[in-house]
Amino acid sequence: MSVLAGPVALLVLLKNFRTDIRSLTLSVWEWAVPFIPFAFVWEFVQFWHNVTLAEPAPLSRIFWGAVIYAGARHLGVTRKQLAYAACIGACVYFAIAMDEFFIQGRERVWGGVYENRFGQFSVWLAGLCFLHFLYREREKADSYLTYFLPLGSFFALVTAVMTGSRGALAAIPVLFFIAPMAGRRNRKLAFIATICLFLIGFTVFLYPPVTTRFFLAFQEFIQYFKESVFSETSIGVRLETWRIAFGILGSHPLLGMGFTSFANLQASHEVSFNIPGAVLLLPDFHSDWGKIIVLGGACLFMSFCISIFLLFKRAASDVYRYWFLLGALIFSFAELFFCNKLGFSFFVSTWALYSASSDNEKYGLLSSGINKFC
Repeated sequence: MSVLAGPVALLVLLKNFRTDIRSLTLSVWEWAVPFIPFAFVWEFVQFWHNVTLAEPAPLSRIFWGAVIYAGARHLGVTRKQLAYAACIGACVYFAIAMDEFFIQGRERVWGGVYENRFGQFSVWLAGLCFLHFLYREREKADSYLTYFLPLGSFFALVTAVMTGSRGALAAIPVLFFIAPMAGRRNRKLAFIATICLFLIGFTVFLYPPVTTRFFLAFQEFIQYFKESVFSETSIGVRLETWRIAFGILGSHPLLGMGFTSFANLQASHEVSFNIPGAVLLLPDFHSDWGKIIVLGGACLFMSFCISIFLLFKRAASDVYRYWFLLGALIFSFAELFFCNKLGFSFFVSTWALYSASSDNEKYGLLSSGINKFC
């Protein structure tokens, strides 16, 4: 989705193009506006500190997201089509997890990328299938989806559990707040489905490996604040990076220090405290917030908050976009997501597709005439 969707959408727009350029430009600009504060300040702080980050700037991904949005509007992408895509994605992820766990013998499945990233995307898909199930009547879904969506949600949830990613699973409770937003006709179903999701989630957390990992996280959290000498643990390292970020914010509050690596921070002699060896070996931060603070200080932090606020406002009670945004925010506290090429690309791509399907429902197609894909 993040690699091929943009070029495919561009080809769609260039072939048999029948859309008014002015209306297309205005529509795409309106879609992109919420991302602009974060993207432009990101570019500015890179220029200010004269640093070139390993990850490309957000502007390139927003450009391709805009192309995906325009192509989806042109083709008339619908929620029903996206529901099928979510189901297929969940099944593919589940098949990959089964192969890695039972055939390759991995203790934690990783989807060929990274355990936590694979867990995040799997949780996203589980939530999508769940929400599409609640709204299937409004979206005029086929009868196949009535059975396919719960199965897809279950497959994606099992995949997420098999990744062992605690931060990804922490986003599941968000669905308990989003599900009641279903329309009047769906409130009873939403209540029943939410109870079922809660029971499934509770059962998952009773699974010994999952319980052990979450209990270990709690122990490591307490240990970090009790110990006098820092020891390397998964949670401890994350908390230490937060401490470093806020320490740098105190000395460089406005524009940060232009983060490139922890080793470079220590070598710059501008940091008034020692960075532990376990952190010096890290290639990057384990949270968006920490990296944003060190890279661009209060300016980049405020621009990010403004973009998040505008995205919430633009979601306009769309449960799918609420789910994307709230889930991504939870992911961002334990991992790089908005500041990660793959994570941000996936977010922008899915946001573009679901925004387009919502606008197609409200305003109709951008293209004139009837398209066979409608």
